[in-house]
Amino acid sequence: MAIRFLQIDIVMGSRGRSAKSGQPRVAVLPGAVMYPSDYRYTKEHEWIKVSGGTGTIGITDYAQHELGDVVFVEMPAAGSKITAGQVFGTVESVKAVSEIFAPVSGEVTESNAALSGAPETLNSDPHGAGWLIKINLSNPAEDSGLMDAAAYQAFISEKDASA
Repeated sequence: MAIRFLQIDIVMGSRGRSAKSGQPRVAVLPGAVMYPSDYRYTKEHEWIKVSGGTGTIGITDYAQHELGDVVFVEMPAAGSKITAGQVFGTVESVKAVSEIFAPVSGEVTESNAALSGAPETLNSDPHGAGWLIKINLSNPAEDSGLMDAAAYQAFISEKDASA
């Protein structure tokens, strides 16, 4: 399976510049995937967005493409403790049941209840409305060992190239 990444063409020269600002125009190809730069990513294809001492966790666009149509999501209840690198839930698709690994440790404060009635949201908006859980972080610095968006995109590009 191939994932299309954001492709940016910066056009130089007077014809390639915006008439208003004089800045280079940037063309983004339709269907391109861009991973949010303020998220951190795991090699198991989970993401976390940290804000202060809290984190929102989900699966990446790459993961949802690999899974196919999501039909069920199992997540921990509020108050549950999760540990970095350990399984905290599952995602069931028409292809398989896949485990979800915690990118960091903490205590669950909320699970995305909307996913119980609309698990397909993981396919349509994995980096937004398809978030899985919110946690209070045990160690706010723990996410520093995760990949940033550029490193994650390089990781999945290498993975696809070797497949």
